Amino acid sequence: MANEKIDQQDYDGAKSEYINLIINYPNSKFSEEALKDLFALEQETGNNYQELQSFYLTDSTIQNNRNLKKLAASLATNCKIILEDYQNPLQFV
Repeated sequence: MANEKIDQQDYDGAKSEYINLIINYPNSKFSEEALKDLFALEQETGNNYQELQSFYLTDSTIQNNRNLKKLAASLATNCKIILEDYQNPLQFV
């Protein structure tokens, strides 16, 4: 579904699909891919890496899943780098 929305340049719709996948199916291998895809998609949906970083670090579904939490911490660090927040980019790893 999300990939179809990307093909149609409905980036906000794709972002919603990825978030829904993560929240509704956190134990699916596709949830990990959706976390990565959200990061890649952010440049098309407003470049709000601060909000994306917050999602990665505070969403209860992510924080309660060991695999998602680890991956999200890494992606949150990538957000910090894009935001040029170099004070401590490795604090989440």
